[in-house]
Amino acid sequence: MISLTIYEILTRYKTFEELCEALDSCFDLHDLGYVDKNTQANYIKLSEIPAIDLLYMWKQAKKDKSLPPYAEPSNYEKAKIITIYTYVGELIPNENGIIDHLGCAWFTVPSDWAENKAKQHGYVSLSEFQSEYIMDDTAGWLLDAITSSSLLNCGVGRPRITKGVR
Repeated sequence: MISLTIYEILTRYKTFEELCEALDSCFDLHDLGYVDKNTQANYIKLSEIPAIDLLYMWKQAKKDKSLPPYAEPSNYEKAKIITIYTYVGELIPNENGIIDHLGCAWFTVPSDWAENKAKQHGYVSLSEFQSEYIMDDTAGWLLDAITSSSLLNCGVGRPRITKGVR
């Protein structure tokens, strides 16, 4: 049976799409005798990570031959991060509407930071915020995340939706 770490799983796939396809069908690898229990658990952990964060982890592993600090198996559970979507104009000046085709901007922050912001805006919990927010609700949050040194990652465009992402 094969035994793979999270890093080895991430670097095993040539493209991000191949990784996502593998994670979509990874739930019975141990039962079929392909991998050991630890590898099965690592595949499942990766399948539960939001696509934006998974893409960042995959790129980091491919580029720097390491995982980002928050993605180390011992730190990821503690980090509890969330990706939030907002208007492109929050990240890139858009006076003439020239870059509207990019869709939306996104940014990743610690969940506790996002929960505090959500509660300040009248949401009872982070879960309620995630199910009900619109991008108007997150106006100014990206700048606040930068100012408070809470920003972990950000970008523009519509990420590919995969398992684990709403």
